[in-house]
Amino acid sequence: MFGQTNGLFLCRLLVLTSAAYAAFRIAQRYFGFATAVLTISWLCFIPWLLRSISWTHYDGFATVYFLVALAFILVPQRHRVPAYVIAGFSLALAVNCNLHLLMIAGLFVPSWFWMNRKIGVLPAIRLTLAIIFGFIAGYAMLQVLFSLATGTSRVFIEAAAFNSARTLLGGQMSNWFHSLSNIIAIGNLIFLLPIFFCVAVILATALNRSALQQEQRDFCIGAALYITLLTTAVFGLHFMGHGWLSLFYYVVYLLPGCLLALIAIAGIASTRTPTIFRVICIGTAVGLAGLWFARQAMPPTIPNDIRIWIALAAITVVLALLRPRITSAPALLAGLIVSTTLMFYWQPRVIIQYASWPGLKENAELEKDVYAGAVFLQKFVRTHVPTPTAIGFWYSNAPENVNLNSMQSMFLWGYSRVQGFTGPGMPVIDDAVRQSVHQKPFIGVIARNDKELDEAFAALKSIPANFTEIARAYYTAPVESYVIAIVELAPVASPIGARIGELALYPIMPQNGGAIGIASNGIALTMPACQWCYGATALLSPEHIEGLQHIIMRVTLTVSEGQIGIATATSDNISALQNPVSVGVRAIDQTVDIRLPIPAKNPTLVFRNESPNGISRATVRSIEYYKEN
Repeated sequence: MFGQTNGLFLCRLLVLTSAAYAAFRIAQRYFGFATAVLTISWLCFIPWLLRSISWTHYDGFATVYFLVALAFILVPQRHRVPAYVIAGFSLALAVNCNLHLLMIAGLFVPSWFWMNRKIGVLPAIRLTLAIIFGFIAGYAMLQVLFSLATGTSRVFIEAAAFNSARTLLGGQMSNWFHSLSNIIAIGNLIFLLPIFFCVAVILATALNRSALQQEQRDFCIGAALYITLLTTAVFGLHFMGHGWLSLFYYVVYLLPGCLLALIAIAGIASTRTPTIFRVICIGTAVGLAGLWFARQAMPPTIPNDIRIWIALAAITVVLALLRPRITSAPALLAGLIVSTTLMFYWQPRVIIQYASWPGLKENAELEKDVYAGAVFLQKFVRTHVPTPTAIGFWYSNAPENVNLNSMQSMFLWGYSRVQGFTGPGMPVIDDAVRQSVHQKPFIGVIARNDKELDEAFAALKSIPANFTEIARAYYTAPVESYVIAIVELAPVASPIGARIGELALYPIMPQNGGAIGIASNGIALTMPACQWCYGATALLSPEHIEGLQHIIMRVTLTVSEGQIGIATATSDNISALQNPVSVGVRAIDQTVDIRLPIPAKNPTLVFRNESPNGISRATVRSIEYYKEN
């Protein structure tokens, strides 16, 4: 309707407006118009939320959905049941963006109980049921839309997310983990903000509680409790090896807690010292708006020494305690505004929150080209490849290709890269490329021009595979352009040694709702509908492989629907797949060679569904053992 560029802008504008209005109504509900103005000035011109909703990652949208849910929970004084239904619906949208929102929202429950402790048991039950009903209704709508989009009603919309969560909780999150000392050393000091907000709101509430009305006092205590629990949980996850504090885009989930704390402190300041508060309010609104547009002409960074921030916090606390009834709330409020301004506008490791914002003139065209290029890539691949997981991408690792890396990440990034993360990448043929020939039936070769593409094709000739170019397209843009060719690969069976034996097909057992049937010259496998789910397993014959060190298992099969993954594992760690191979749809038999992990404890053959669009089907013809040549 609006076109890609205008539609993207209007979507972000709608999301930011929703967040600003939700924050405005919460602040106005408890502390009045002036507090609400200061709140939305801070929210809109500190590039914490705005940076997150300006790019294509989902964290900013998830945060806004949750802020809308909080507004429908905290603001209405009448007709609370329908408001809670809407809150539950919005919460479902937030959780659908990221399962972490279950924790973010759940940590607000103690604050809600505190703020509603006097309403009685039955009203509390009605409100709880209302938010649950809205949550279920939201997910029901999402499930219907998902089924219409994918053409299948047999896949739960969160199946892949639950599988990913299990993998991350199983230890994979450590891949993004950095120790706190390392985070401090590189200057990524944003983790200080929830601590600052937590201490500030506790101090402000404790020193000024007698000046507040009961409802305002309950809100301040609730806000203090929420940011305390949120900060504790996040640091607890960090010390358990979770990468939350290591990833700048995850810390936007701390914003709702910090926002409620800011509203509480600003509200206390407006009550205690209205004249000083008006000065802070006008200064914040005018100053942050002016800074937003003047930032490009100012010095780029300040020193990233943590001692500067500790000193700033200490000075703020000292000023707050000079005359607690007069200075505490204004000093703490001013300290938080100054801290977040410095953190998001000048900190070297956080400045990406502002400096790469697509509204800046020097980044606007680049961001637009990268977004449009990613959409172009997705549409082109979808047109020519039957299953998105059937394709791998190969391109140069040269520094100037960092934006190709971003566009390719639409396809689960590392899961679909042909080359490794180190080394030159295309056109060099290394072990990662040779292995990918057997894992992906299609390769998307991405280059800057036809000459670079020809060099890649020349290099592919050294791989034992037959490849055919099935489609080529050119993405042309003012800043970032590329050419992509999709190549279909037919691996040539590698030379192997003497045949050792054969695995009987019928000991293969279905798993997780998969099915096995009799087929002509083999067995028919039907994988369960959820992506990455194991559909069948078989314990490999120990009499054939016991005592041998170098064995190739050759699986011959025909995939008729979806995408089948084949790998080995051990019975004591069935989730750790070894030598995985992905097999896509082809009308002919395909041969897959897998090197067995010998010696191993009870090696197991695993078949899993890799299609995101429902079930996968294949006919397995034979499974044979050979000595490695």
